Amino acid sequence: MEQVGSLATLKAESPAWPDHVLQLILDSTHGDPFSTNIMLDSLLKEQKIKVEADNTLTVSDSEQIKKVIKDNEVGSQTAIMDKLEALDETSKMILKAASVFEEHFSCDTVTELLPFAMKRDKKVPQVSE
Repeated sequence: MEQVGSLATLKAESPAWPDHVLQLILDSTHGDPFSTNIMLDSLLKEQKIKVEADNTLTVSDSEQIKKVIKDNEVGSQTAIMDKLEALDETSKMILKAASVFEEHFSCDTVTELLPFAMKRDKKVPQVSE
């Protein structure tokens, strides 16, 4: 729990994270630093934990914190959608092009489809002939 507490202190610049919150995060992430950071970001973003002006924390009740943790566990739909939304536009277009295939596809195939997908969505200026 010490590692989770250290990451939480760095993330929110507040040393007073409650043990029960750190334990909930640890139980969910098993101490994995990457997953722990995602969880801390989610709790702060959804304001279930707020850093006040005097550097103290305001903490929501455990049930609200558990809900945010469950919604943002690695592999959850919320976590996956957040990662997709954070991608740059080109990466999103590559995923759109790749999504038409059921199983396997080559990078060459996706690369061939990509310009058409981008033109269709008006992301790439069309060249007039």
